[in-house]
Amino acid sequence: MKRFIAIIFAISIITGCGKNDDAGKIPKDARNLVQHADFTFMAPLDWNVVEKESTKDKFVFQSQDGKSKLTISMLYCDKALKQDEVANLFKTTAENKRKAELEAKPSMELSDTMVGSGKGYLYAKFAGVDKSHDRSSATLITSEKGKIFTLYLELAGTNKDSVTAISNDIFSNFNVK
Repeated sequence: MKRFIAIIFAISIITGCGKNDDAGKIPKDARNLVQHADFTFMAPLDWNVVEKESTKDKFVFQSQDGKSKLTISMLYCDKALKQDEVANLFKTTAENKRKAELEAKPSMELSDTMVGSGKGYLYAKFAGVDKSHDRSSATLITSEKGKIFTLYLELAGTNKDSVTAISNDIFSNFNVK
């Protein structure tokens, strides 16, 4: 029964179901545009880059209180790869991220992976709850313009309205250049 409840909770995070108006949503005037050569997104104002954890292909942002953290990882695809080869690499990346998350946090309950596509891009997303550590997470993996990005949002607490609002807000404002 616990697993069923955790899965329903995680699915509601992914789909945005059960949102309580604007609970946890980042007000527009409380955001900061983060610009990188390969992407842009709107981050909460109190979030900063964690330089010591960031590298050339990985960027870590954290709230001032340390309770929320976003890691953006990039993988550049060889321009010679065909579209189906990029799709296979994307699928492998998504499967490996999910497997790594479960291995690192055995008590984490993950939702099913939602996969989709649009004009020129692929995406996969899933969410998780770790009640034993009072943590929740949301993951977005997207492939676009010869790059694969993994966005991993980690939050203290398991309030589904807050997790859903923050992850949807950040993920929907992520743009590949």
